[in-house]
Amino acid sequence: MFCSAHRQAGNVDVITRRCGAESCSARASYAPPGAPPQYCAQHRALNHVDVRHKPRAVATPGTAAPHSAASGQVVSARCKDREPVAT
Repeated sequence: MFCSAHRQAGNVDVITRRCGAESCSARASYAPPGAPPQYCAQHRALNHVDVRHKPRAVATPGTAAPHSAASGQVVSARCKDREPVAT
């Protein structure tokens, strides 16, 4: 086994899960909830969900997602400038 910098021609990625559909080499991201990734978006079943990516907070129109915070600060689901104002 080699790292990407030292791999040789013809070596393939044996760590990353690939789609279980025959002759598909896309990276697997979808599976039934709680299962490891099994299929790509094109070959997933209707009950499959994205189990590879962390869910994001749903953005509402006019809000911005935060991209930075002070060291050790917990990042909120919205940008501080867009937090609803208490009335």
